[in-house]
Amino acid sequence: MSAEFAGIIQKLISERGRNVANNIATFNGLLADYARGRFAQERRRFIQELKTKPFDTVMMKYLPKPSPAPAPAVTPARANPAAPIPVAASAPPAPISTPPVLPDSVLAKNYAKEGREYLDQERYKKAAASLSSAIRLDPSNADYYCCRGIAYAVRGSKRDDVEEMEMGLDDFKTALRLDPGHEGARRFKKTIKERLKSMEEEEEDYNLVYPQQLRNNSSSEGLSLEDALIAIGTGVVIGAILFDD
Repeated sequence: MSAEFAGIIQKLISERGRNVANNIATFNGLLADYARGRFAQERRRFIQELKTKPFDTVMMKYLPKPSPAPAPAVTPARANPAAPIPVAASAPPAPISTPPVLPDSVLAKNYAKEGREYLDQERYKKAAASLSSAIRLDPSNADYYCCRGIAYAVRGSKRDDVEEMEMGLDDFKTALRLDPGHEGARRFKKTIKERLKSMEEEEEDYNLVYPQQLRNNSSSEGLSLEDALIAIGTGVVIGAILFDD
């Protein structure tokens, strides 16, 4: 495991507390956010290890050992301490007015609404970033994972990025773990799994049929993932099921 990924784990535990690992699904989602979509394979291995071994046993490899506390400073006693110099009392500082702090749930909903607007505009990278902010504030909301999964899946399909499509699949799975009855996540999970399987089969057939020198000039045809998601009602789910404003 890379040192950078271990540092991400340390940062997550430091900011969220070790109790966040009590829910593997939530911990996995937060870890994906902190890693910003990288280290997909290392994250899966790490989560699988957490499922099979005690938390302390696993984390001993990633969390730094506490350093010993420094010895208390010893101040030498003075034989003839000088008399304290009187200090004139100063006026108390004027109070600083601060704006009211919104609850995390309200901030999360605002980020989620922003992410939905980006989805409508087909700005999938910005949509994923806004929804990731919503998830950090409210990691137990299945709707947020489902919407971010759509952003990852569609953007990955447009760019033929299998890893990003798998990130979308992970979000659909997390949404279903949080809400097993989530109809949108169930349908999107099925669609993306079929798309990934089709791409794998097409690649295998392609390698068998075409010689190496012709591969750079060929193209594949078929229903895009974006069209498939729209065909099963993406707009309805995003507009009505996920965000009932």
